[in-house]
Amino acid sequence: MLGGVQAGLIVGRASLVKKIKRNPLFRTVRVDKVVLALTEKLLTSYLNGTWQTEIKLWTLLSVSESELYQRGRRLLKQLGRPAGLSVEATRGFVGGGALPESGIASVGLVFGPPHRATSLMRRFRMMNPPVIGRIDNDRFILDLRAVTEDQLLLLKDSVAEAIGPRKK
Repeated sequence: MLGGVQAGLIVGRASLVKKIKRNPLFRTVRVDKVVLALTEKLLTSYLNGTWQTEIKLWTLLSVSESELYQRGRRLLKQLGRPAGLSVEATRGFVGGGALPESGIASVGLVFGPPHRATSLMRRFRMMNPPVIGRIDNDRFILDLRAVTEDQLLLLKDSVAEAIGPRKK
């Protein structure tokens, strides 16, 4: 898992690579100059040791659970601790390509009753920009591992808009 552009590399014996290049399907999967340039930049960051700060995937994965809990509690406080909203341990998933079933420890902003998961998901997806979460056990979850520190204010505003004014 490189953590960058969606591209693969075919490496091996020259005779086998030539055989692949002659296949008519090769034209449908070959990459363009932009993908090659981005892949080169990605690989260079691994070679020069800057991958942890230059590749967003690794920046997000390196945030501790403790920090994620702190961010979540801060969000709840800023939102006025609305009913049905909590910060809980969750399992996140890096992606379908490399690790489709491998969950990682994470922390989520969890919307339980009185919030309806499907309608809440729809509201978040219709926002500009859209906010993408998941439904688990009839609860809507926003995985805080997928949110950078500089996106937290935008997330707070989106949550406030999605759940509407607090009822007293």
